[in-house]
Amino acid sequence: SEYCLIPENNLYEGFSHRIGNVNLLAAKNVQLKDLEEGIVLLEGFATKDLTKAIKKKGKCDPSTFNQQFGMQQIRMDWMPVENRKDDFGLVSWIPGLTNREALRSLSYLEVLKIRKANFFSLKKEEKHIKVTFTNILEQELPSVKLNLHYEGGRGKPSPRFKTKKIPTLKPGKSYTFTVPKSIEEGLEERRKDRFFLETIELHEQVGQITFMIELSIPR
Repeated sequence: SEYCLIPENNLYEGFSHRIGNVNLLAAKNVQLKDLEEGIVLLEGFATKDLTKAIKKKGKCDPSTFNQQFGMQQIRMDWMPVENRKDDFGLVSWIPGLTNREALRSLSYLEVLKIRKANFFSLKKEEKHIKVTFTNILEQELPSVKLNLHYEGGRGKPSPRFKTKKIPTLKPGKSYTFTVPKSIEEGLEERRKDRFFLETIELHEQVGQITFMIELSIPR
C-alpha cells in the first residue's frame, strides 16, 4: 500500500499484506507470502500507530494521487480504515489519501509465526453451501457468531447480513450447517431483489485469540 499524507504532501510506502482491516509487519525470518495458502493462524503482537512502520518515498500531489478512484461510485464501507476518522467520517474519498492523525489511531500486527489453520471446510450443493467448522485449537472454543455477507439488489450493489451461531466446541470437535447461496428481500412480493452470498466472516475476540476470517464464496 501507499499513503499520500495531507497536508504535508509526502508519499509513504505502507504494508505489503493485511487481514481484514489489520496491516501486517513481518518479524525476521517470517514470510508473509505464506498467508496466501488459505486460512492461517498468526502469532504476534499489536503495535499502535501505523506511522512507526511506514517509509517515506518522496512527495505526492493530492490532486492526482489515486485519481482513478475519484470517478467511481464508492460506498463508505469499501473505504480502507486508513481513510476513516474517529467521528465515523472520512479524511477523503480517495483510498490512501489521508493524514497522520488517522494512521496514528490504528494498530498493526507484527507477525512472529504463521501456521495453517483449517477451521472451515465447504461443500457446494444446488442451492446451499454446506459448512463445517472445526475447533483446531488446543482449548475449548466458546460460542461464536458468523456473519453471512450477501451482495446484490438493483443498481449499485448493496449488502445484506445474516448471522449463524456456532455452539461451544471442545478441541477437535466440529459443527456442520447449511446456508443459502442466495436470498430474496423486498417490501413487495413482485419487487423482491436477489442477494448472493459473498463471504462467510468470523470476527471475534476469544481470550488472546482474535479471529479475522473472511471466506470468499465463488458463484
